[in-house]
Amino acid sequence: MKIMQIIPVFSMGGGEIMCETLTTELARGGHKVLAVSLYSDETDITRRMQKNGVDVRFLGKKGGFDVSAIFRLRKLIRRERPDVIHTHLYALKYAVLAKLFLRIPGVHTVHSVAQREANPRDQKANRFFYRRRMSVPVALSDEVQGTITELYGLTESQCPVILNGVDLTQCTPKTDYALHDPVRIIHVGRFSEPKNHECIIDAVSKLPRGVYRVDLWGEGERLDEIRDRVARAGLADEIIFNGTTTDTYQKLSASDIFILPSKWEGVPMSIIEAMGTALPIIASDVGGVSDMLTNDQSGVLIEPDAAALSAAIERLTASAQLRQRLGQTALAASARFSAAEMATHYTDLYASLLT
Repeated sequence: MKIMQIIPVFSMGGGEIMCETLTTELARGGHKVLAVSLYSDETDITRRMQKNGVDVRFLGKKGGFDVSAIFRLRKLIRRERPDVIHTHLYALKYAVLAKLFLRIPGVHTVHSVAQREANPRDQKANRFFYRRRMSVPVALSDEVQGTITELYGLTESQCPVILNGVDLTQCTPKTDYALHDPVRIIHVGRFSEPKNHECIIDAVSKLPRGVYRVDLWGEGERLDEIRDRVARAGLADEIIFNGTTTDTYQKLSASDIFILPSKWEGVPMSIIEAMGTALPIIASDVGGVSDMLTNDQSGVLIEPDAAALSAAIERLTASAQLRQRLGQTALAASARFSAAEMATHYTDLYASLLT
């Protein structure tokens, strides 16, 4: 099968990493996969995919709605003739317009709750696309599926659920739950509004000084703003900005506690990676997170506020037994989120659209 994956840009975000993982796994399974970035930015992800033998193309999209990018994409589609086109994030409208009258089925992964994934204007377009089967929306969890069917007036059968997956073989599960000094807390996520970095700053300000170190990994449009807030709060020794990494799994394994106090989420790839590493996890009970973790069994689910986060951190710090139980239960639950399983389900969906 020939599959074209289209995404705006392969930056270091959950949707982008999911697209990379799926693309690599499909190629490993013998499918011919073409990865298309609407923009021209080469990134660590594109370089990794190219190293793994994936054909990556860049369309050179300009800022805003770029009609010329649609024509370039249509030309590429007509030349390559994929069996299926799979889109991510706001690439959907570009792909649907580019493949008009070409009779190529489309799939679109909704990476967050539907109301947050697209702006109001795109939501109107998406409703048109989905209800006319110009692209099949895929939800990452039952919770996300509910937001899609409600917003777009679809039935559950029109919106399949396929869980995100990671290459769990890269994870090194923890076996030792003794704490470092200072306690190492890790957050992996883009510096953007939903990730709620302000909550982390406010929570750390409530904790005793010198006891904790919070490592922030990621990039994004709010990085400078968050860095300034940390400096103003006098927490530069407690909250460390590390940039991006090509070895997330090693960073997770070297940590004591994983946190993700997001305002909203779909099915975060970073949580799956933390589960596969057997880390004790504290995460907001939003979006599809409750479909991934069971409170007080495989993680601690909280409201996305500083008081709840600081209290959960202190609770986990106080009990090695609790940390181990949560981490090992999360590890067992992570088997549902393997890259191979994800690729199999998407392959089955693609095949069903070709019959």
